[in-house]
Amino acid sequence: MDGGTRVIRTTTVTVRGYRRVALEPPLWGGLKSVHRFVFRNWQKMALSPPAAV
Repeated sequence: MDGGTRVIRTTTVTVRGYRRVALEPPLWGGLKSVHRFVFRNWQKMALSPPAAV
């Protein structure tokens, strides 16, 4: 990582009830998609030059 900072995000969600089997896959996919979006933006910000003030 060349002496930089590494950020790791872990989200744990528990679904209860009889509809758990139907709800878990779309919930998992949605959370994964959000995390990818956020980390991609963080990476773009980290690689871009600082903004002039």
